[in-house]
Amino acid sequence: MLYLALLASYGLAEQMPFQTYTIEDGLPQSTVQSMGQDAQGYLWFGTQQGICRYDGVRTDYPDQDRLINAVRSFLLDAQGRLWIASDRGLFVYDGRELVAFPYQPLVSASIWKLDLDNSHNLWVASSSGLYRIDPSLTCHSVWDQQAVIRTLVCGKDHLLFAVGRHLNALDRNHRVVFSHELPAPITALNEVPDLGLLIGTSLGMYKLSPLDNELIPVPGFESRSLNSISILDDQIWIGTDNGAVRCSPTLTRPFEVGVDQGLSHDTVYVIFRDREGSIWLGTDAGACRLKNQAFTQFLRRDGLPSETIWSLYEQTDVGIWVGTDRGLARITNHVVEVPVELNRRLPSSVVRAIETDGAQSIWIGTTRGLWHQEEGARPEFDGLFIRSLAFFEQKLWIGTDAQGAFQLGAEGLQVVEGLPHARVYAIEANEHGVWFATERGLAHLWQGQLMVLDEDDGLPHHRVLSVLANDDGVWIGTDDGLAHFKDKLTRRYTTANGMLDAVCYFLLRDSQQKLWVGTNRGLSRLEKTSFSHFSDRDGLSYSEMNVGAGLTARDQSLWVGSFRGLTRVDVNALVKERLPHDVFIHQFDVYGTSIPLNDVLTLEHHQNYIRIGFTAPCGQSGDGIQFRTQLRGLDATWHLGSERSVQYGALPPGKYQFVAQARGHDGSFNGHAAHLDFEIEPQFWATAWFRVLIILTMLSLLTWLFIDLRQRNLILAKTIETERADMLRQEAEIRLMHAQMNPHFVQNTLNNAIFFTHDEPDKAESILTRLSYMLRRTFDSAQKGWSSLEDEFTLCRNYLEIQRIRFEQRLQYHIELPSALSTIQIPTFTVQPLVENAVVHGFKQLRTNQDVQLFVSTTERGCMITVSNPAPPLKVDFESLIRSDHALGNIDTRLRILLGSGLHYEYREGRHHISFAVEVEP
Repeated sequence: MLYLALLASYGLAEQMPFQTYTIEDGLPQSTVQSMGQDAQGYLWFGTQQGICRYDGVRTDYPDQDRLINAVRSFLLDAQGRLWIASDRGLFVYDGRELVAFPYQPLVSASIWKLDLDNSHNLWVASSSGLYRIDPSLTCHSVWDQQAVIRTLVCGKDHLLFAVGRHLNALDRNHRVVFSHELPAPITALNEVPDLGLLIGTSLGMYKLSPLDNELIPVPGFESRSLNSISILDDQIWIGTDNGAVRCSPTLTRPFEVGVDQGLSHDTVYVIFRDREGSIWLGTDAGACRLKNQAFTQFLRRDGLPSETIWSLYEQTDVGIWVGTDRGLARITNHVVEVPVELNRRLPSSVVRAIETDGAQSIWIGTTRGLWHQEEGARPEFDGLFIRSLAFFEQKLWIGTDAQGAFQLGAEGLQVVEGLPHARVYAIEANEHGVWFATERGLAHLWQGQLMVLDEDDGLPHHRVLSVLANDDGVWIGTDDGLAHFKDKLTRRYTTANGMLDAVCYFLLRDSQQKLWVGTNRGLSRLEKTSFSHFSDRDGLSYSEMNVGAGLTARDQSLWVGSFRGLTRVDVNALVKERLPHDVFIHQFDVYGTSIPLNDVLTLEHHQNYIRIGFTAPCGQSGDGIQFRTQLRGLDATWHLGSERSVQYGALPPGKYQFVAQARGHDGSFNGHAAHLDFEIEPQFWATAWFRVLIILTMLSLLTWLFIDLRQRNLILAKTIETERADMLRQEAEIRLMHAQMNPHFVQNTLNNAIFFTHDEPDKAESILTRLSYMLRRTFDSAQKGWSSLEDEFTLCRNYLEIQRIRFEQRLQYHIELPSALSTIQIPTFTVQPLVENAVVHGFKQLRTNQDVQLFVSTTERGCMITVSNPAPPLKVDFESLIRSDHALGNIDTRLRILLGSGLHYEYREGRHHISFAVEVEP
């Protein structure tokens, strides 16, 4: 028999999906002796060198003053306060501030253990005795015999605490009920319902029976030093100096967890369960997170010949067959075995399909042929790439990579005619017929008739990778989504309605008839009409699945293969519901200075460059969380990204509300959004008398110029009405358009100058100087109507310098004007508005830096002037922007009148290019 050929087996320890965090990941020090979680969901780590907290991505340090050193334990009370026991006293964190508890006997004491009783009293075990802190935060000394108390536990009707080797029990009136002496110092205590009190010592563990008050040694822990005893879900976890032990509630079925199982170090101080269901073990070499225990990984270290998994099959009374790119393996009772002799006889080491016939004789499809347990390699398939196998009604169905499909039965080998493509990814054969998933659609063979489904029939994509047919209809997995056909009705699922990734490599059913999809980004489970998702963050060996590498075993576990290993999923052990991701704002900076997060934030007008930091604490999928943010009062759209901070610059005065909401890797925004309200007060200028005088003088002059320009507009408008029929009308029309733009530019520049006058007068002076030059050039040009390219480009350079003073490094520009073209005459004031349009609209469309380019190129008849800037493509046609009330329409009309052609627009390489041509007489 085949299973006798298993010559190499690996009785390796079961590997557990641990993820370790050390000093390299942000811990103050790698010896983690305590862990906790606050009301917001932050994970707290206590080390020999202080504390830190972790939101799933970022580690920060609330103890900036280094008040705390070694941390013994954490405890979250009913009011959401986090209590911290350290060797420098007792500390409390209320969500905003970390302070020392001011009770004098505890200030300099070493605090060892904390616990809460049923009346919400906080009990403190310390080097100076036993204390009780009531809900009003009044501290009472209960046991002040100068005894060092290292551990305690609050029972239903009594308090248990240890002094050296002595175990004491107090009733509600703080009277001693009993006292026991143990053979070694007591290091850990915990009560287990229906079992009694578990007592950990430096030389083993004991059980105190609640019936006869008798101390009983617990077998298996002799001479082991215990550090902690935790009850997590339905299991008891014991941390020792020689690894951790996981037991049932009756202390049976112990399972050792140490370095051989993936733990970073064998010394385990604390074992903690976070609210997402992950188990954390604090060791001498970091904090180890045990990912979802429903996932068991099998890798090369466990005996697999390769971690690239292509096929899976369960054979009765044999186990799970695993096809890899380096031969076959078999898994029985979590032990990996490799049939060395069998692998040598296969046509190829790349095993893409496994199946058994009615006699339980195994067939193996490889990339170079088909192999049968009884007959060996089948010569008719020599060299063929076998992708899929299925056995039904005494026939073996065979799918290949390039030669279509075959059926092999008593009547011999027959070709399946009429398939839409010769590449067959998967075959499903049952009482509903035979289904072929191919490169160009799905084929269904039923009673000798072949029917083909493609995109015209409702498939999301023509490349069909997987198929699952039963009484509930047929599920079809494609390269771009999932389809369900039932009773001539089709329902499609893609990323638009909940799928995290649309490539469907395989389809599986679990014991509850829920559909599972293997994708490029993990496993997706369909429940009614919504998806939940699982990835390597949850315990998969790798998130990218492989075609056909999925199996539902007889015990209803799921087996899934990837390019980096095999994973068994215990569906019944999965966390039923994922916790929502609530968002919290933790930072509000103004010009790099942190501002306290008060209920009302009121800023002065110049405090308008802000940065807001936020997070959604999540230990399992922190780096997979995305955030949508919106600053109400500035824009009405949401911005989606993975960054945990946003910046806003040059905010105008007004009231604002910042909103942030988190989306987990399951694709839903299911948590509470964070809101932050703030106000920027209107501007009020109070400067020295000479600065005020200068500003008022300049403003008066510029106001007069502005009024004068408006009067010119009125005069030109009347001239256009009276001279519309001749060339004077055209010239007057041009001057009107020219003059209409000047007030707009002057107003914008004045606003910029006013903005910098208070804090940066040098910049204001530079702006006003350049503005004065531009106005002078504009008046001169207005009399002529035409100017040289050199004058126009100088005008643009002054404008861009003004804007660069405002935007600093966010604005870059490049101007190229060959000297041979500098004297060419063009209509005045036609280039600068195009440059201004590029700057203003460029910043609106693209929130990153701007690079404006202005250059001239020669043509057969003259030259081409081009203005270019980076931005997303236009959402409307460019022609719709050429209208009379828009600067582009103004310029286009002038150019058509004076030059005979208007503006030209082109979008390429992520940039807008607006240009116009000028013909030069030879």
